[in-house]
Amino acid sequence: GITAFVASGDEGPGTRRGFCKTFMAQWPSSSPALTSVGGTQMNNDGTEAVWDGGGHLISYSSGGGFSDVDPLQSWQKTAVKNYLSARSPSGGAMPPAGLYNKSGRAYP
Repeated sequence: GITAFVASGDEGPGTRRGFCKTFMAQWPSSSPALTSVGGTQMNNDGTEAVWDGGGHLISYSSGGGFSDVDPLQSWQKTAVKNYLSARSPSGGAMPPAGLYNKSGRAYP
């Protein structure tokens, strides 16, 4: 078999402009036929972290979200349930449920 990897994309699941009505999964990274890989960065102290474009005038982030086309994969169900029930690492609440398709294929 062949394994294909693809970058998860930029800007998280939506837009930095702040006026999206729904999060948009990026293709092909949301396809279940591919392995989607998010970016990391090395911090000044030598630790690795999720890429957030630190040091730029505009902050970027690794892509991620839920597909509006492909369904949630059976092997993802427990992880997605735990993720959606958790709060963000900064302590804030998850985005409103109407912004994303929680039954769609999840990717980084």
